[in-house]
Order: sequence, then structure tokens, then C-alpha cells
Amino acid sequence: MPAATPLMTRWAKDVSPGQARPSYPRPAAVRNQWKSLNGLWNIQFTEAQEETDILVPFVFESALSGIGRGKEIHEHLLYKRKFRIPKAWADKRILLHFGAVDWEAIVRVNGREVGRHRGGYSPFYFDISSFLVDGEQDLEVQVFDPAAYEPHAFGLLPKTQTAFQPMGKQLGSMGIWYTRSTGIWQTVWIEPVNDGYITSHHLEPSLETGQLRVSANLFGAAETVSVKVVRENVTVATGRADVVYAGDARDGQASLDLQIPNVAAWSPENPILYDVVITVKRGKQTTDSLKCYCGFRTISIVDGQIALNGKPYMLRGVLDQGYWPDGIYTAPTEEALIEDIIAAKKMGFNTLRKHAKVEEALWYSLCDRHGFLVAQDMPSSQDLSTDEARANFKNEWEEVVLYLRNHPCIALWVPFNENWGNPGEFQDQIADFTKAYDPSRLLIDASGWSQRSKTEVIDHHDYTNNLAQYSKVNSPIPQWVGEYGGIALPVEGHTWIKWWGYQSVKTPAKFLQKIKFLTRQMTENPGFSGFCFTQLTDVEQELNGLLTYDRIPKTPLESLKEIFGNCRGTF
Repeated sequence: MPAATPLMTRWAKDVSPGQARPSYPRPAAVRNQWKSLNGLWNIQFTEAQEETDILVPFVFESALSGIGRGKEIHEHLLYKRKFRIPKAWADKRILLHFGAVDWEAIVRVNGREVGRHRGGYSPFYFDISSFLVDGEQDLEVQVFDPAAYEPHAFGLLPKTQTAFQPMGKQLGSMGIWYTRSTGIWQTVWIEPVNDGYITSHHLEPSLETGQLRVSANLFGAAETVSVKVVRENVTVATGRADVVYAGDARDGQASLDLQIPNVAAWSPENPILYDVVITVKRGKQTTDSLKCYCGFRTISIVDGQIALNGKPYMLRGVLDQGYWPDGIYTAPTEEALIEDIIAAKKMGFNTLRKHAKVEEALWYSLCDRHGFLVAQDMPSSQDLSTDEARANFKNEWEEVVLYLRNHPCIALWVPFNENWGNPGEFQDQIADFTKAYDPSRLLIDASGWSQRSKTEVIDHHDYTNNLAQYSKVNSPIPQWVGEYGGIALPVEGHTWIKWWGYQSVKTPAKFLQKIKFLTRQMTENPGFSGFCFTQLTDVEQELNGLLTYDRIPKTPLESLKEIFGNCRGTF
């Protein structure tokens, strides 16, 4: 049963030990066979010498975990569960996947360490084949998630040693900070593969040339990689490449270019996707197969405006922080995530800024399929003054870019928010790294406040009423307002705790009037390439959402579409 919480969404009733995020968690790279390890686990609060059951993938701070102790801070946790390998997989290699664990995870199978991972927002996996025994398997995940704040008689106070990892806005419910999210917060699952399996892949579609480059890294004995590209159930291209190994190593690589005839462009108005099937073989035996997809589109700058597929395009955006009253970092169900995307579409938006969080893989696939551009933040570190903190940030940012770069929805990388963590010259290093690693997207080096010379888009944050002041017609650098609005409208029975907003109104009519006044300063002004309204939903004490925290519209969505969608996608 869920624990007590001030609010629950309508999807909470659909969550149970047998129905804890049961769908395949990675729609952009699907293997046919898999087994979820979500459900009831044992959790030990190490420092408190206490243990209980927890419903994975919900963190102990959340109501849906069955624990719901959101005001407590526990830096050390130990998760335990048992599982069995299906008999049909007896001759297979077994991969153990984690969607995300915040922050450090040490994974043991049958008492032996199989690996460890640092980073609360990027997926990881281990090949556990050599650690398995006959019958039942013992799985342990030891978690360390250092806190920047600690409990005190007067509330949460800063620790003497600041936490040194990216953690976004999760510190504890005070001010603009929200409940922490500690430990496993995305799906855990296992997959069978043969010797000679894909460890990673990269899809590079070119709208200009109509070519698709497919690269795959492999482990084990494989000979060829074949690729089939399909649109609307019709095969439009095929190809094959030999696997190349360095000496006698077990790590192989293959890449090939495919020419796509009459290539169709992806856009929010017409999100055309091509299915891509990557098949690995050794002789006639298929050793692995992934079903992926890609979209052909460009994001660039034309005459000082952001351009999609070569034409200036107005980014009509909304800030999305991805918090839930019952799941905290984890949406209660897949349907809940879908409804967020559909609601944003009905409001007239074509862009989502994923703010201070990296989302689960399903969310990005929904953006790909429903047609949203995404400005992707990196969750902020609160202090980047040490070498270790900067190394943790850079390592995780690299993993995030690698994780997301196959998604056509990703349009802008935003490694820093305002001046959080005081990055200084480190901001330039990350900007250079990002553009070298993925030059196919635009870079906002810092959203608001502390932009430096490396940025490709000027980003303004302003919660006052004069947004037109940032208009620059014929500027060589695009201008967008990355945060504005912040208008609080409380809805009785749908508030979390004592609330606040940058501005406040008392009625839905005043809410619409204020939104319209602010937004038209940009939608009717050729000096802007886009805007991002704060925000899609209320989050805990912040009531400046277009939806309440439990996802109830504060005003008819059609009325919002008349405001946010009342400008052409292209100028």
C-alpha cells in the first residue's frame, strides 16, 4: 500500500507489487526477451540499522515506495532481492540493467561484486553471466548518495562539506528545492544475449545527404552486422558490414552508411520516424538484435534565428521538472508520462525544457513520437570548486550525452543553469567538450545569468513583466527567454504544502490574462527565437504550474493553446 502523502495522482491506484512500471523501459533500443526485476525488494537504512520492504523503482522518500519518508535523509542504503533466470535462457549471457540509481551503486550478485557506477541520471548495465549459480540468485545494490543538507532541530541546514555530485533541485523541501530522491528510481531488468552482443550503438541520420550512418560496438565473437531501415512497414534500405577486432581482443566494432531514398524530415508538426533493426551474426547464427529508430532533422542557426530543417523556427517551450507527488522522481505509470506529453501538446507547445533532471528513456521516446523538441539540462552541482566535483560532473554529462544523442527530439544541450555551482572557466571546458562530442545540436552554455562566449543561443531568465526588452532583430545570435512566468494559482484541494510563486493571481481568468500579456511580447516579436514558460506542473511548494501537482488543468487547455500556439512554427 502507498504511504501517506499530501497529494496522489489518479494513476497511483494502478501501482502494485505486480504492476510496478511493468513495460519495457528502453523503447529506442528494444530486445525481444527481457525480465523486469521491479517489485518488492528489501531495503536497509544502513546508518539507522533498520530494514523494511520497498517497491522498486520508487525511492523510499516517495509514497509509492510504501515507505514515504520524504523529510528524512539517508546517505547509505542496501537493496536486496532474489531472482531466477528463466530456463529458456540457460545457454545465454545475462545482462543486468539499471535505468538509474542515485548516486553511487555497488552491485553484487551471489555475494560477489560485479561492478559499480557513479551518476544518478544515466543508465548502466553489467554482464553477470560469470556470477550466476544454479537456482536462485542473490542481488544486492549498495547505494551512497551524499547530501548537501542534513537534518537539524531548526530544519535542514548545510553540511560542512558540500555534496560533490550533480543533484539538480533535490535537497529537501525548502525554498526552491524539492524532496531528495535516493537510490533506485528507474526500472531494473535482465536480458539474455549470445556471445557477440551489442554494447552500444550510434545512429547518425543526415537530412542533407539522406544517409544514415550506423555504428555498433560489440563484445564477443561476431562476424557481421546487418541493418534494415523501415518506414511505414516498407523496407527502404539494407546493408551489412564486417565486425573489426583489434588483435585478439573481444571488443569489436562495425559501421556502415545507408542511403535512404526520398528521405522525409522529422518535426514536431510531422514526427516521421524510421525503424532501424540492427542484427549481429556469427555465421548463420544471430547473436544479438536491437530494434531502434531514427529521425532525420537538422537544428541550426539561420540569419540569427534558430532553424529547424533549414528554416527559422519558433521554439514554443514549457519548463518540465519531472516531479510527481506520489513517485517524486518516478512517474507512477507509463500512462502518466504519456498524459503529461499529450497535455503539453494540447496547450500549443512544441518544445520542452527538461529542467535540472535527466528523464527515463520512455519520456524521450514519447517526445520523439509525439513531436517535441527538447532543451536538455544537466542537473546542477551545488559546488564545483573541487577537482573531484568537476570530474564527477564531466563524467556524468558525457554519459548523459551518450545516452540521449540517438533521440531526434534533443535539440539543445544545456549543461549549466544560471550560475549554480559557480563553474567559472569550467563552463567553457564543458561547452568545448559538448560541441566536440555532439556538434549536431545547439549549445546553451548556461541557461540565464552567467553565459560566456561559447554559447550559441542567448538565454534570458526574467520573472517580471518586461520581456520585450530582450528582443534583438537581426542579431547574429538567437535570443530566447529560457524562464518566464512563474504565476502561482492555487487550486483548493490540490496543493502540496505552504506555497509560493514569483507572481500570483486568484482566478483562472486572471491567470490567462497574465500569461497572454507576457507571452505575446515574444510570439508577436521577430526578435525572439523562442520562449520557455515556467512551468508545466506545480512542484511541491511551487504553484506556478499550468497543471496542479496531481495533474489537474488550472484552466481549459484550449485557452492556453490560443496563447502559446498563437504564432507560426516558422517565421
